[in-house]
Amino acid sequence: MTIETTAPDPSAFDLAVADRKDVVVATVETLERLGYAGTSFEDVAQTAQTSVAAVRRHFPSWLGLVLAALDRWNQDRFEQVARETAGGATLGFMRGLVAYSAQHPALSRTLLSLAVEGTDPGHLASLYLRDRYCDFHTMVQQGLAFDVTEGVVPAGVDVKALATTLIALFEGLQLQMLLRPGFEPTTAFDHALAEITCSW
Repeated sequence: MTIETTAPDPSAFDLAVADRKDVVVATVETLERLGYAGTSFEDVAQTAQTSVAAVRRHFPSWLGLVLAALDRWNQDRFEQVARETAGGATLGFMRGLVAYSAQHPALSRTLLSLAVEGTDPGHLASLYLRDRYCDFHTMVQQGLAFDVTEGVVPAGVDVKALATTLIALFEGLQLQMLLRPGFEPTTAFDHALAEITCSW
């Protein structure tokens, strides 16, 4: 005897989660196409092929929507770069981040803009942005510490200071990329890294 089973219909909660994810993905796409200053709720709704009311139902706050989109993009960016630079250790990962960010200038600009806004203690997302930035530094520092155990980074290197230097280099190159037409950040990263590691 064969018993036929059918998948249960998705619940209202499942549908709401799926709709929310669609809105976040649409926001990433719209920010990349129109930029931070040029994107609105209406633009996101058009990309998502839904109503502004539907977007606002999930994200009443514009800041909350942009942060959710950047979180999604940042996670996707880290995962893709990690796959593409597998075997390149932390230095290779950082180089990959520079290259990936150069391919997505509008989203890089959005992230930098919000990071600068977050330096104001009165900004609504200040603590959130600072925590994310500290998490990034910790991730890089832990990666470098592991690289020391693997012999990729020499023993005795101050990994905390090196992490700070690499992140400063990464952020500075992003800013130059956005302000200097024709600037090639990956080449500049390679030159700077050669100077950093020449005594290893």
